[in-house]
Amino acid sequence: MIKADVIVVGAGGRRSRDVWRESLQSAMRSRSPFLRSLLVLMAVLACGGAVRAEVTPAQSKELRQLKRDLAKVTSRLRKKEFDEVETLLDDAEARVQAIMAAADVGEKSRRLLGIPQLIASRRKALELQRQKAEGRPVPKGVSFKTDVVPVITEHCLECHGPNNPRAGLNLSTFVGWKRGGVNGPLLVPGAALNSRVIARLAANDAKVRMPRGRDPLPSQSLETIVGWINQGARYDGGDEKTPLTELSKPRPMVEIPKPQGTETVSFTKDIAPMMVRLCVRCHSGDTPRSGLSLVSFANMMAGGESGPVIIPGKREESRLFRLVGGLENPRMPQGRARITRKNYEDLVTWFDEGNVFDGDDANAPLTSYVPSTEQLAAERFAKMSADEWLAHRKERTDAIWKRSLPSESHETVETGEFLIVGDVSAERLQEIGEWAEEHLQTLQRMFDAKSEDTASPVWKGKLTIMVFQKRFGFTEYSLSVRDRAELGGLFGDSVVTPTFEDAYIVLLDVGDEPSGTQPGLRSVLRDQLSGVFVSRGVDLPDWLVRGTGLFVAYQADRANPYFKGLPQRAEKTLQAIDMPADVLSDGMFSPAEVGPVGYLAVRFLVEQTNIVKFAGLVRSLQRGTPLAEAFSAASGSDLETFTQVFLASTKRGR
Repeated sequence: MIKADVIVVGAGGRRSRDVWRESLQSAMRSRSPFLRSLLVLMAVLACGGAVRAEVTPAQSKELRQLKRDLAKVTSRLRKKEFDEVETLLDDAEARVQAIMAAADVGEKSRRLLGIPQLIASRRKALELQRQKAEGRPVPKGVSFKTDVVPVITEHCLECHGPNNPRAGLNLSTFVGWKRGGVNGPLLVPGAALNSRVIARLAANDAKVRMPRGRDPLPSQSLETIVGWINQGARYDGGDEKTPLTELSKPRPMVEIPKPQGTETVSFTKDIAPMMVRLCVRCHSGDTPRSGLSLVSFANMMAGGESGPVIIPGKREESRLFRLVGGLENPRMPQGRARITRKNYEDLVTWFDEGNVFDGDDANAPLTSYVPSTEQLAAERFAKMSADEWLAHRKERTDAIWKRSLPSESHETVETGEFLIVGDVSAERLQEIGEWAEEHLQTLQRMFDAKSEDTASPVWKGKLTIMVFQKRFGFTEYSLSVRDRAELGGLFGDSVVTPTFEDAYIVLLDVGDEPSGTQPGLRSVLRDQLSGVFVSRGVDLPDWLVRGTGLFVAYQADRANPYFKGLPQRAEKTLQAIDMPADVLSDGMFSPAEVGPVGYLAVRFLVEQTNIVKFAGLVRSLQRGTPLAEAFSAASGSDLETFTQVFLASTKRGR
């Protein structure tokens, strides 16, 4: 049922809510989008004209509920509930158009929470799923590789290439498109109008529009990128690290020999690993040696500057075999280890059996058939015993200390879960270890579900706590290990990799008496330990990790004067933020700024819900639940609405 929360006044005097409601319900029942829009407008005019030109609190509440309802469309489409989805979209469109008419706002107004665009994208998804279900031909989607890459290489790489990534934005590979730059992510898959890249490409102001200092992007090119994003921003170019200039090169048609089932040598298991180890280094990238790219099987069969290098089944006539097998000079690989006897025998057999390809996609990178360095490391770490892990942790800790202060020795103390080292006294380290063990128990009670095994080690090989007595040591660590200038206002740091290869926190011993400018060593420890506890093995947003650490430290010492000044520092930083989505974007703030902003955001979230629900949010994220989904389940709201309300609260000086 449409809620008629406004009274329309016009030349004819006050009109009843019943007339307003009846007119809008007629609009909602219409099957034609054009007719629905027309009837909504007629309903407003029939009631005498405009109402207050603003979105009321009641309408904002209705919009938030609409957005939650629209979030259910995807699951309903999977169940093929097409008629129900269409009714839901019709109802949502009529209601949002009524609000637009009543509040006198356009569909691009941020007050509408992007709902008009969301409805449009859901209608496209509905039509696509209906076409598939009914066996109708589905229109060909926009290809990143074929349609989008030519636009990027022509208009974007001059300023955002590998050698000149302005604003930290390197668009030379798809990895850069996913990561974004210092201003945050570029893409919101499925919602082009909410994507930063479209806002910059389509801006009316030439000072902010991209490409900067050049003509606007041709409308057809802009429509191509919009269509690609609305279709999910899918990547169809194989390895995401492949340079886009390589993707844009036309590839000749090549023969892909198919296996017969009698082969004794596998390309993917026997030949590809050898190629990756010995050949791909020189034969990849924008300018592969001799024009021969060995990034994929299709590249290999296409050949190089001298033509094909493989003639299936004819090894002595194939240039690749002649060079690698030593029949012709210069022998390959040049300047590196030669192939082994097994490599040679496998290569001979592979040629004799017709050079067949036993993979799924000839354009897939050869590296996809070989475990990465990270995968190999993860496999190695997974097999390590507790004693091996502890030995590894001590070795890594000593290496980090020597890089930081090579001429200074350190004391070492061990507790059940921690390895504490530093250039302070052993007694001080023991005290820090006791604080850490006590706070760890608090964190386990706060964030670990009762059913979880809290008796097992939290960090493989223990967690190192590295303590520097003076600011000089902390600065040297920042420069030598983290490769960044040490910023004032920071008293700690932390690194925990997904495999636990590294797991440590770093503390500056600021003493035990807190002030308005420093929180005291115990609070610094609580802050850093809380952050690495909630993010162990999981890639969480910086604002959440740093904010949780500071908030938990504040909870343990509410009278600490340092925490009283954090909201003012955060609000000062947030004064420069106009777009709510930027508040929670990684990379938006410096390391010194993200802590106060995160602290204020987490505190605001806990005030709006409670600490139990916040802990549930953290546990959900640790299980791998996407942030938006976990946030909605824990708070009953969505991230966009939360950031709008949060940012508004900071600007009115809460």
